[in-house]
Amino acid sequence: MIYVLIILTWLFGSVGALASLLLAVTFTKSQRQRFPIIRKLDGTQLHLFILALLSLLLAGGAAVWKECLTTRASLELIQGPGGESTPKATITGLERELEEAAAERVSEAKDYFKVAERDFAARRYPDAAAIYRKSINVLPTMSGYLNLGISLFYVPDFRRFGFNDSTTVMPSAI
Repeated sequence: MIYVLIILTWLFGSVGALASLLLAVTFTKSQRQRFPIIRKLDGTQLHLFILALLSLLLAGGAAVWKECLTTRASLELIQGPGGESTPKATITGLERELEEAAAERVSEAKDYFKVAERDFAARRYPDAAAIYRKSINVLPTMSGYLNLGISLFYVPDFRRFGFNDSTTVMPSAI
């Protein structure tokens, strides 16, 4: 949405600037005779003025809307019981914090997963299993659990990972 507003601001601003420029320029009689496009501009000053005004208003409105979307307040002032003003967090502030925290966790889990994939491709299954487990601890995903299971299936000694041979039932093939 913000990118659309940026494009609209630029587009309407450009149209408004061009119309304003055409209003500000005066052409001589010889220029009008030489260039037929200039003759078409004669008598359109009112139309150009309205176009310039509307375009610049729309560009300004799109810019203001974009700013409102991008700078929603994270804090608001509230009046306390004694009349003092105190800053209080808003839902927008919480949403930003959650998005940032989620992005950090996603990035960390993804980094672990990539490292585990390299270990798995190099047939270092115990190392891959340990790193997949780190990825799952940061952010549990079906992909992490699946690849952890496959890595463990390829490890000959399950006891090293906390599994007991008598309680673990594994299929003969995947």
